[in-house]
Amino acid sequence: MERGDGLGFSLDHFGGNNLQQDRLQVAFGKSFEASSFLHPLRLGVDLSYLRQQFTLLAPLAGVNPANVSAGAFSVGAGALWDVVSWGTLGLSAENLNQPNLGVLGVDEVPLLVRCGLAIRPPVGQDRLILTLSQAWSGNAWETQAGAEWKFALWGVSLRAGGDSNTGEAGFGWQNNGLTIDYAYQFSWNQAPSLDGIGLPGSHLLEVGFTWGNTSREEIVLNDLLFKGRQASKDQKWKESF
Repeated sequence: MERGDGLGFSLDHFGGNNLQQDRLQVAFGKSFEASSFLHPLRLGVDLSYLRQQFTLLAPLAGVNPANVSAGAFSVGAGALWDVVSWGTLGLSAENLNQPNLGVLGVDEVPLLVRCGLAIRPPVGQDRLILTLSQAWSGNAWETQAGAEWKFALWGVSLRAGGDSNTGEAGFGWQNNGLTIDYAYQFSWNQAPSLDGIGLPGSHLLEVGFTWGNTSREEIVLNDLLFKGRQASKDQKWKESF
């Protein structure tokens, strides 16, 4: 859309045994010009339609076993704030209206609130990002942390993160529009939500391609410009040059 603004759509489907769940989502993000006092802010809103359907194995009195479903709309919002040139705070909330997906009663989707901090310390010509976030849903708190070290010259990124129960480690590679990302997730603590059973190790591999001029030279140039803008905000003119 306009420079710095974006509009996105997504459709998620989950099917398991006798349960089917769908989420159709549209989201809008807004940023502001450098001359605006709102420039350090980025704002976002989303609207989702949620649908849940069960398949009954045995008939229930007064219930059509072929069509046991419920649907509702959900609203979310979020914001990012560049506190300093190398640090960003984030806050978001999903299911603000706590929609009811109960087929025969009340089954409200819980409110999900996230807050986080991203720090980008300068490391030579490379880029290091450290993140720390807190999520709250259904009277339960979850803390997550992560790190990504991007070697701009080679187009390689090393990543690691985790929460109180699981850890992740992986890498990414990008060259001329082709991207390959891999991550391995494992348990280092027994999750109480799973009756004290840790999740088994799992692998995630993603391959993508972006059309356009994404040469290595452009990637390095964009990283240098990014660092130059950071130094300019801090009035470090020598580093900016």
